[in-house]
Amino acid sequence: MSDFIDEDMQEFVQDFLVESRELIEKVDHELVSLEKTPDDLELLNSVFRAFHTIKGTSSFIGLGKISDFTHDVENILNRLRNEELKLKPEIMDIILESVDIIKTLMDDLENAGDSGVDIKGISSRINKILSGDEEKDEETQDKKIGQILVENGLVTEKDIEKALEKQEITPKLGELLVKSKKISKKDLDKALSKQKKSQISVEKTMRVEVKRLDELMNSISELVLRRNRLLQINRSFEQKFENENLVSDLAELSNSFDLLTSDIHTSLMKVRMVPVSKVFSKFPRMVRDLSKNTKKKVELHISGEDTELDKSVAEELNDPLLHLIRNAIDHGIEEPGERKRKNKATAGSISLNAFHQGNDIVIEIKDDGKGIDVEKVKEKAIEKKLISKDEAEKMSDEESRLLLFKPGFSTAARVTDISGRGVGMDVVKTNIEKLKGSIEIESKRDQGTAVKLKIPLTLEIMQALIVGIYDEPFAVPLTSVNEIISIDEAGIETIREKEVINMPGYVLPVIRLNNIFNICSKNGQEKFFVIIIGSKEKRLGLMVTEIIGKEEIVIKPLDSFTLDSRYISGATIMGDGHISLVLDVVELTRSINDLTIKI
Repeated sequence: MSDFIDEDMQEFVQDFLVESRELIEKVDHELVSLEKTPDDLELLNSVFRAFHTIKGTSSFIGLGKISDFTHDVENILNRLRNEELKLKPEIMDIILESVDIIKTLMDDLENAGDSGVDIKGISSRINKILSGDEEKDEETQDKKIGQILVENGLVTEKDIEKALEKQEITPKLGELLVKSKKISKKDLDKALSKQKKSQISVEKTMRVEVKRLDELMNSISELVLRRNRLLQINRSFEQKFENENLVSDLAELSNSFDLLTSDIHTSLMKVRMVPVSKVFSKFPRMVRDLSKNTKKKVELHISGEDTELDKSVAEELNDPLLHLIRNAIDHGIEEPGERKRKNKATAGSISLNAFHQGNDIVIEIKDDGKGIDVEKVKEKAIEKKLISKDEAEKMSDEESRLLLFKPGFSTAARVTDISGRGVGMDVVKTNIEKLKGSIEIESKRDQGTAVKLKIPLTLEIMQALIVGIYDEPFAVPLTSVNEIISIDEAGIETIREKEVINMPGYVLPVIRLNNIFNICSKNGQEKFFVIIIGSKEKRLGLMVTEIIGKEEIVIKPLDSFTLDSRYISGATIMGDGHISLVLDVVELTRSINDLTIKI
């Protein structure tokens, strides 16, 4: 049964859940680090303070179940801090299990349910470790320097009282005790160091509901549309009334409004940004547990944790990264014996890195395992009837590796708790495409695999290339554009019933967007522009008749679109008030087979 909460305390409960979940996520990461460096007292103190905070707050609100259980774990941590216990693997296992139980209790509290989690069992194991002895709750936070000196046996309480009687604004208490030769300068420095470590830093932050930020983002999006409209009107006035003073004033006002709108948008984006460490912090614990379950030695190296991205994007990254890391451990990293035979380090390595690249964030998951056997991948794909033998023969290594993301595909010999059901990598592909991102895989036999996820920083407002298809405007996300070339009708050839253009080193397939969207062509059109999208072996050319320019657009969803919207990801309102459709480059790329033919 979950704790009964009075209605007046509900607001405190919500604040408690938000704060405590942040603490628990941090603890999860710190405990894995502590297992590697058990003598790190500062790390141990940080874990203890987190449990102490959760215990104190839950007790205040009246959450007896959480408070009592957290207090039991706190007792173990206190023993470890006082060096009365040694951090052994079995103790670490119990602490990590306790973290999972606290997470479950918080979920029960939020959902007003009862999962029936076994607290008594683990509490009994904790009591066995503590040997039934009661622990004094030693609170070290925000201790006075005098209290620390007394506890260390350097001075008496009477010495402190006499010193306080003489104390004014300066010198400070510690300096007075040194001056009266009650303690040495070295003793004071040690006590000050201990006091500094025990203090909790308070961040100057304020919690804001995500719903309010979303509402503000919608308002900013509308402001961007009005800004674009104002700039378009200003350009029209400049063309018609070039020498008028009022036009000059309008131009100045438009430019100021443009800068102000950009500043507001940038400021809001910074508010919505969260460090990618919020996502990465879950994985050290997961790797530790999977390493233990698979009897493989795996080390996780994380970098770029301070890289920031939009909160809505961060929330969608959990599942893809989870599946990629699990896949790397199960399929990539070899068992210790096999690694030894290959002259590799016994412990496998997985690196998780994040960095900005233009208006995108790139997340790379790299392992030093066995790599991807493309021939085995093709065999499995043929066996599961995902491709034919003829298609397999024509596939490049890059295209073969992308078969891993097809629904139902798996190379696992048997189904385990980790993999083998053929759903994981499909989830990765679906989620990343939903974020308008792309996936690249590089792999070398017995050297490892690197998967790169390239994702826009935000989904609502983006830079776009505005193009025309026989007077109909369309928007192409600028991050998808690699190159723009000009070509005439004579430069277009046909291979395997597909139109292509000869490029240096390869043949580029092209599609006429007017055919895709049933737009009537005009007689006499000889020159075209080709927008090259994609990367490496997946390039594709989109034929358009006009390049209008670059513009910051607001993407609006098309919930009920009467036409075939497979190649459309949304719509935007242009500066002149017309509606422009936003092209879905992922679907367009998928629409053509044999994307690039090497020569």
